[in-house]
Amino acid sequence: MLEGKYDDQRVLIHDLRRHLTAIKGLAQEQGADSVVDYVTKIKELSALQNRIRYCKNPMLDVVLSRYEELCYERGIAFQVEVRD
Repeated sequence: MLEGKYDDQRVLIHDLRRHLTAIKGLAQEQGADSVVDYVTKIKELSALQNRIRYCKNPMLDVVLSRYEELCYERGIAFQVEVRD
């Protein structure tokens, strides 16, 4: 169930990134530099980045990704090494 929710979240984020790209393109056409800058900053947020794979185990990837997000939000460096 957790993995399914995580996958659904990734699909939503992918769609959101596509919409932000479209908004940015329209703003560039209209010369709305402040909108372009704002959308660029939003697209760079770590929560909107592509899914990170730490290992071949999808459940472990979900758990580690959640901890990575928590550390990022608190300004804590996060490093992980997964060995088979």
